[in-house]
Amino acid sequence: MLILRILNMKGPYDFTHERINDYVINNHLGNYVLGYVKNGNFKIKYVGRSDTDINRRLHEELKKYGRLPFFKFSYAKTKKEAYLKECKNYHDFGGLEGKLINEYHPDLPDNCDDELGCPYCS
Repeated sequence: MLILRILNMKGPYDFTHERINDYVINNHLGNYVLGYVKNGNFKIKYVGRSDTDINRRLHEELKKYGRLPFFKFSYAKTKKEAYLKECKNYHDFGGLEGKLINEYHPDLPDNCDDELGCPYCS
């Protein structure tokens, strides 16, 4: 069975403070992935999101994951949208199989409907 893995993100861009500021607008929520390029393909090693400011979050992640040379990102309209995309990326790119360096499955956003769960876990 073919699994379609689509990011719909901008990038890849060099994972540096300068490139984050060049491409990512402040005070927008959204999703991001970190990784490297091998044989012309972007290899994802970490997936994440920000429910408040993706620019600030990427700067924070650079301190922890600066060894990963590239990032991609997309904006989201709501916390729910960002959460669901993060869950999809986590499952599509091997989070449960240990292919990502994420330690945990994505958490629910703060002040979010308790009924909202990961639709990809079942």
